[in-house]
Amino acid sequence: MAKTFDEITARTRDWLNRDTDVISDVILKNCIRWAADHAYRKLRIPPLEFTQDYSLSGVGAVNLLQEPSVGGWRTVTSFAVPEDLIEVIKISTLDSGGQTKRVIQNKEDPRTFFDPRTRHWGYDTSWTRQAGRYYVATEVGYEDETTVQLLYYRRLAALDATYSVVATNYNSGGSYMRLADVQEGPAVVDAEGFLRIFDVKMQPVVSDPPEDAAVFAPGNVATETSATEANPLIGVYKFAGKIPDNWLLNENERLLTYGGLTEAFSYVQEDDQAAKYKQLFMEEITELNDEDVKRNATGGNLQTNFNGFGLL
Repeated sequence: MAKTFDEITARTRDWLNRDTDVISDVILKNCIRWAADHAYRKLRIPPLEFTQDYSLSGVGAVNLLQEPSVGGWRTVTSFAVPEDLIEVIKISTLDSGGQTKRVIQNKEDPRTFFDPRTRHWGYDTSWTRQAGRYYVATEVGYEDETTVQLLYYRRLAALDATYSVVATNYNSGGSYMRLADVQEGPAVVDAEGFLRIFDVKMQPVVSDPPEDAAVFAPGNVATETSATEANPLIGVYKFAGKIPDNWLLNENERLLTYGGLTEAFSYVQEDDQAAKYKQLFMEEITELNDEDVKRNATGGNLQTNFNGFGLL
């Protein structure tokens, strides 16, 4: 599978069988980007699932609103819609121990949600979306809730994205390196950083660092991919940013290739070829979605839930 955007571009060009005089790398890369964008609109699979937590108090707390209602007060918690969001899967609340307190089951339109005359006004299991924010109804009796958790399908990082090696990615507990003076803030050059090597006495060391040196924080996605000695006299090393994992690029390059060829053949006005690869592209998306549906339908008994509000 492809590891970089340049690699998937080269493989797509092999299938395209057109040189750069016909379609440049810049245009071909745009075609692959458009294919990824289209795939995100259709794919509903586990690799695109993501969980985001929003604190209800303290640092990073979301905006809390209170609205008057018939017979009392209703608290409405709101938070901004994530920029990478495709579709909401679930909204729930957690206590300080990370245990689920409630699942906010009912999606309402903004008029119903904010209208105090609506019979649903007193319920604590509704949410809505308005002007780039989600609003979640909460009620008295849930004071132990500390977090709103959003589970959603998201767009992945850009196909050519890299992580920047910046101060916040560095493991300050490492025994061999610390940030160089020029690296006390964001990296001087985007996606590059500088670290100075020290021994146990905190004296500059010119030799290479041990292979097991803990340079970056454990579990941090911004790990070093290369280290070249920038100045052997002071032991400063330059680290390149790491390309983030991307499921489309790393695990299913065929989808990107078919989609990229669809756009590329449209560009060169070969409509029959564009139609052929679009069919393959859509079939691949359908198969991936069906595969997940089958996974969800196996391993236990199926159960159907519905909201009976308003039924006689």
